[in-house]
Amino acid sequence: MSTDSNLVSERAEASWPSLRFAVGCVLLLAVALLIWKVAIAMSDPSFPYNAGLRMSKASQPVARLGNRVWLPYLQVQIWFLYLLKLPYADYNLIACAHFFVAVLFLGLLGLRIIGRTFSGLAFSLVVMFSFAQQRLFSELSVSLFQEIPAAAFFYLLLYSGALVLTRRWWLVAIGGVALLCRDTFWIYLFSLTLLNRKEVFAERSYRRSFACLWAIPILWLLVIPLGWLAHEGRLPSFPTEWPLMIHKADNRAVTSIVVSLGSLWASLVSSRAVYLLAAGAVAGAVHFMEKRRTGPAAKAGPADFVSHFRRFSALSLGIVYVLIVLFDPWQVTFGAGRMSAPLLEQAFLWSLIAFSASDSYRPAARVLTRVALVAGLLAGLNPQPSAWRPQADLVKNQAYAEIQRLVENSAPGRRPVVCWNGNHYLRLVGDLVAPTLYASHERLPAGLGSIPRRCDVVLMPSSRRPPEAEAFRLANEYLINGTRYALYLRRR
Repeated sequence: MSTDSNLVSERAEASWPSLRFAVGCVLLLAVALLIWKVAIAMSDPSFPYNAGLRMSKASQPVARLGNRVWLPYLQVQIWFLYLLKLPYADYNLIACAHFFVAVLFLGLLGLRIIGRTFSGLAFSLVVMFSFAQQRLFSELSVSLFQEIPAAAFFYLLLYSGALVLTRRWWLVAIGGVALLCRDTFWIYLFSLTLLNRKEVFAERSYRRSFACLWAIPILWLLVIPLGWLAHEGRLPSFPTEWPLMIHKADNRAVTSIVVSLGSLWASLVSSRAVYLLAAGAVAGAVHFMEKRRTGPAAKAGPADFVSHFRRFSALSLGIVYVLIVLFDPWQVTFGAGRMSAPLLEQAFLWSLIAFSASDSYRPAARVLTRVALVAGLLAGLNPQPSAWRPQADLVKNQAYAEIQRLVENSAPGRRPVVCWNGNHYLRLVGDLVAPTLYASHERLPAGLGSIPRRCDVVLMPSSRRPPEAEAFRLANEYLINGTRYALYLRRR
């Protein structure tokens, strides 16, 4: 009898794709998606919203915007490329490189969670593609935001054994860098420490590793007030400027919980995360019914990984979204899709786990689960044409080339000073920071009666005119991303 079982097992294993073939498929798709993203990123060198603000501070390894001091991981890379004087279009390659790491290790996690079956490999590839073109991540994967580097670190750390506290020195090093990438990793570290507190305090090697990791956010928080004291001559106000470092109306940490919940819901809708959540709800309901029927036989992926991830996911996401609802750090950008990023990161892994669990279901339940998962993934794709094909804007590219030439020639022998003037500062910087990248930037306050002598160039919407117009000449006007801008040069 055992001989027959062994033969069946050997035949089933022989019908599986080889490890080399499965990994090769994942790697091939990751490379193809990378090439695709690079083509899209290089076709439009604009830097919208926070990406534009980061680029306007490219000469600084650590950057601050209002109350917010950005964690330095992404800004240091921008600063390094700035020191190399690379063309502005190359900066978005930072996002593309991190996207490649994220999608590759998401696919490898799929192989580990589901196993080497042809259906599992096919679904892992679908998840990789869906991640690449998901409404939120499709935009972030070609622009300078923290979420894509964070996803890369998250999947890399999970694949490397962070949840089970694998003893690898480089795992601690990667975790340390991740803590300087996005503050959600501070919550992940807290969750890991709390869930594994017995192991952490019982062994000396764990105590050392976690002490090193915890030292990073603690030292960062201690250094921030010193920076305020050095640059502003005062300590930051508590708690919005420090330790929360968020922009809030009237500088109040907690405002309207109802508004905050509405903002979170708007984020889930705009990012199209609701579709994957709905698919997960269907898969969870089916799993509950099948588990009642089969008991412990209804398995879901590697038991060790799933049991650790289940607890980690519930705790970490619970903390993340309680803090978001309580403090509403996106108050000034109601319903920002980026609010959904931590949830989506983990939802893709839950879809892999749900697919794996369906192997032990009855045929109808298996089909229902897998159809729901695929439908949820596909419904979350970005419908915008710009997410699917490179769209080079020849008029904008020509305008950028001319603006860059005029700015470079505006102050022979020294670094020119470009002054921004306009009410919609985020949009203005996002549209115009690329061709003025290697100039010095200064934001002029609204209602200013005169332009400082240090300004060599003034950029502003064409509907406005600069004060002291006689001191400047209008060089040209440009239509960029639907807005007309005027470039003024100081008369010499």
